[in-house]
Amino acid sequence: AERPGDEIGGRAVGVLLTKGATADIKRPLNSSDIKQASAALEVLGNSGDARAVDLILAVFADDARPLEARRAAVFALGKSRRGARHLLQLAERKELDERFRDATAAALHGSSEGNIRQRAQELFPPPPGRDNAPLPPVAQLVRRTGDVSRGKLTFNTTGTCLKCHKVNGVGKD
Repeated sequence: AERPGDEIGGRAVGVLLTKGATADIKRPLNSSDIKQASAALEVLGNSGDARAVDLILAVFADDARPLEARRAAVFALGKSRRGARHLLQLAERKELDERFRDATAAALHGSSEGNIRQRAQELFPPPPGRDNAPLPPVAQLVRRTGDVSRGKLTFNTTGTCLKCHKVNGVGKD
């Protein structure tokens, strides 16, 4: 998929699944090209088709797959109710691989389902803010405006962001 976020990709997935053409979907999923596999996972996640979840789960559960592809599968799972519930169950049963904890938290906090976001808040609370005070809920944080120069300074100096995140070529991926 050249533009995996496009609506047409989701429709195409629906048509392929309806026609039983899973081989046409699995081909890019099984690609050794991580970008191609990740794009296919994104299209499946965006499709909104419940049948796509099994294909995404197969990638997520396969230890032989590259870590990056499996993380992309986490984000794809988080886009559907069934996939997000699967991730929640793994977290609740403490069966979630730690390598996917942050991706799972991000995917579930971004869910369109309020009850899933609420449970994610309980299972994956945001880190404490300044003076160890808890941060407001994500829904409140996203409505705030910021100062780019202060954010850049925090990212590059006082924050620990660049230890795990890369922005504009700065930091660690």
